[in-house]
Amino acid sequence: MNRAEKVLLLRYHHPEGGSKDWAIPVHVPNDRLPVWYGRTGTVLRCSQTPQVRCREGSPPREAAARLAAKVRKGYQELGEFWLDVDCQTLRPVQPLPTPPGLSPERRVRAAVAVETDALLATLRAGGTGRYF
Repeated sequence: MNRAEKVLLLRYHHPEGGSKDWAIPVHVPNDRLPVWYGRTGTVLRCSQTPQVRCREGSPPREAAARLAAKVRKGYQELGEFWLDVDCQTLRPVQPLPTPPGLSPERRVRAAVAVETDALLATLRAGGTGRYF
């Protein structure tokens, strides 16, 4: 990766503490599916699945299936982020405004709940979400 990549970031919070991240590009290329994963705050590893190993030979379809599987496992969508070339620094594409009287942590929880509900509704209706 030679430049920052716009990714959809999901996070899983372990019941005993700690968390891990999983990210896919917002715009999935047609020749491969890159996936970044690892413990939150560490350098994320990247796995590249070539087109021939994707469902129906389609990286976007493979991405949709993996995204649905992560949501079923309890991952929460945090939204779109820029993943820097160091594969560790994540910056929100559009910072969320903090409503008066709402802490940044509660703001993120509220945003995640709204995004997750919208994604789940789309997946239940048979769609793949707005990212593909």
